[in-house]
Amino acid sequence: MLRVTMCSFANFQLFPIWTSTIIDVSFQEGKAYRLLANALDKLNTPTEEIHSAYKEAMRLAHKHDDMQLSFNVLTGMGSHEVRMENLEDAEHLYFQSLMLAKRVLSSHEEAIAEGNLGMCLGQMDGRRAECLEHFQKAIKLHDGSNSHSVVTLLANYASALCADERYQEAQGQYEAALKLARRIGDRRVEINILTNLANLCENVLSLPEKARLYRAALKGHAEGKEICAICLDSLENGRPQIVLQCNHIYHSDCFEGVLSSESESRSRCPQCRNSHSSFAAA
Repeated sequence: MLRVTMCSFANFQLFPIWTSTIIDVSFQEGKAYRLLANALDKLNTPTEEIHSAYKEAMRLAHKHDDMQLSFNVLTGMGSHEVRMENLEDAEHLYFQSLMLAKRVLSSHEEAIAEGNLGMCLGQMDGRRAECLEHFQKAIKLHDGSNSHSVVTLLANYASALCADERYQEAQGQYEAALKLARRIGDRRVEINILTNLANLCENVLSLPEKARLYRAALKGHAEGKEICAICLDSLENGRPQIVLQCNHIYHSDCFEGVLSSESESRSRCPQCRNSHSSFAAA
């Protein structure tokens, strides 16, 4: 009799663990469906299959009251609708994600949603003013925890400013995005920004010297050369160089020019802003 009781007690103890495992699998399944939908979208799979995967991901998100998954699903669905040029549907989905972020998530998700709305509205006639407002809110909300997201946001905002013919402001935003892209080593985004800056300076702002520097930087990327982040010219042109303790490299005369104009410090790297007590000349 004692043996039976112990056996029953053991089964009772195992049951919650088994149930928890099922719940966890179901919880992870929702994330898997969301990733599947994203992958299908990138593979240009028929919309019905993409919607089906997103619908199942959302069902499981609701089942487990997973607000983060719900947000990610809404964001993914909105991106799909933008790609399909269903901008009004995309706006609705992005707006839902924004309301969800404001209600139960963090400022990080709210910034993403604001940026998505800005990008979406920027493609719609008569919505440019709203578009710029959303981008401005997104920039203020961003906590900087994801530098790649900030770079994309700044570049998209710059493009929207160009569309609104606010070219000098656009140049400033592109240059801020370029600086950050270089700091985090995002070469793909850096090349896109350099291309936009070169075109803007060459065709709109009538700044041929700046355009030349951006073109030179693009050429350096194409040839796999290192670029001086101050003048944007190749470091392989025979000019003396300086290597900082943070391992960033510049032309010596470019770096000396930056030092002479620095009011806050004469010993900061222009890219990472780290302080140095000494420098090593190359």
